Parts: sequence; C-alpha cells; structure tokens
Amino acid sequence: MSQAIRLTNEVVEGVMRAIVENDPAVRDNGALGLQYLAAILGVLAVDYPGDDDECRELLDHLAAFSRHVFEDQRKARAQRAQPAAGPAVPRGRCIPDPDNPALGVWKVERD
Repeated sequence: MSQAIRLTNEVVEGVMRAIVENDPAVRDNGALGLQYLAAILGVLAVDYPGDDDECRELLDHLAAFSRHVFEDQRKARAQRAQPAAGPAVPRGRCIPDPDNPALGVWKVERD
C-alpha cells in the first residue's frame, strides 16, 4: 500500500455527491456522510485477500492513514487561516526635525 494516491477536490466532491444522491439527509449531516464512507470501507475490505487478522490489520492501517490525512488537512487549513507574516516592524519613535515640522528622524529603540 505504498502507491501514491491523487486525492483532489473533484474526487471528494464526486464521492459525496453520489452519497447525497443515495441519501439526501447527508447534505445536512456530515457525520452521516462519514458513516457511509466508513461502511463502504468495511464492505470493500471484505474482499481484501487474506485471513481475518490481515483484514483487521488493513483496517487499522487505513484508520491510521485517515487520521494522518485529517491532521495534515487540519494543519494546512490553520496555516491558510493565519495572516501572512510580514516583515518585523521595528520599534522606535520619530523625533521631529526642528527646522521642518513635516519631517522627522526615526530612532530605533533597542531592548
């Protein structure tokens, strides 16, 4: 199971669209949609070649993989929600120029 997958928004939306077509209540209940996905996983895992222990190990691996994707997506969303860090604003003050009140000299304050 080391083959890379291509999970796009289109794939996710297509799968969810098919589930909503089957059960419109999923549109208003995200947890119900997740239950459908988990049930589908269980149905498909029955056909996985191997004995019961190997199938359970596969399901454990897939649960861990789901958790990893969840954490990765949560971190990515949090980073997108944070404002971009701009350059550090220097601390200091402007001392007016006595010869021209519209001008001043910036004096950096040191800690």
